[in-house]
Amino acid sequence: MIPPSFPEDRPLDPAASLEHVIRVSMPGRRRRRLVHSGMGAAVQSRSFDPGKREDLDLLGTLLTAARRLSGGSGTPEAFRLLPSDLRRKIRERRTAYALVFVVDASSSMRNRDRIQTAKGMLSRFLRESYIRRDRVGLVAFRHDLSSLVLPLTSNIFRAERAVEDLPVGGRTPLAEGMALGLRALLRERSRDPESVPVMIIVSDGKPNQSLYGGDPLEEALSVAARVARNKTALVFIDTEDDPLAFGYGPDLARAGSGVYRTMTSLRGASRAR
Repeated sequence: MIPPSFPEDRPLDPAASLEHVIRVSMPGRRRRRLVHSGMGAAVQSRSFDPGKREDLDLLGTLLTAARRLSGGSGTPEAFRLLPSDLRRKIRERRTAYALVFVVDASSSMRNRDRIQTAKGMLSRFLRESYIRRDRVGLVAFRHDLSSLVLPLTSNIFRAERAVEDLPVGGRTPLAEGMALGLRALLRERSRDPESVPVMIIVSDGKPNQSLYGGDPLEEALSVAARVARNKTALVFIDTEDDPLAFGYGPDLARAGSGVYRTMTSLRGASRAR
């Protein structure tokens, strides 16, 4: 059930959905995996291992026994099952995303009410995540530090409150925010190696606060490259709506082998329905 605070509306244009943007950021990677038991659609049938807890494939077992009997050349025998006839179900199920939103909460987000627009977009993405049963976390960066406002959780109500309560002000320590987001995703990977880690950066792409005492942009590009090396999908959503004033979002997305989108384009796609 969608939380009451999320408005019911028509389905989003696929191009505006977070699912679509994430999938573009990781071509060739599947979000489905084969499992031997539990939930998921049965897609294969294999030999049964009695020493493991596996789903018995009754139809596959009967077909295997029937093929064995029909292939014999001796006298007909009563239909009976042998241990070698037993088959197990191989299921396919969708793995969850581990999503960390790294959100620019610096003073520039006050311009043209960007922070409220960003909060609306994040709420929409949280609704998607709730439906998919993903785990989400939130990092905010402002002044000279970043903070993990919300550790990864499946409690979307907490995530919505964290987004609504985001403070704004100060400089833009983008590299630190990205580094903190990556650490959170690596911890989540240790907890659940089967999750798909994704970092979504929401910023104007204009870092002006250093992490290690060097050039803020070079540090941010270095962290983005580290995100790619750790096999984490990266999505950069630019909050700047003036093409002449765009920052370094495209460069950061490229350094992280990710994708670049503008908040304006996503908002426009969601309205064009």
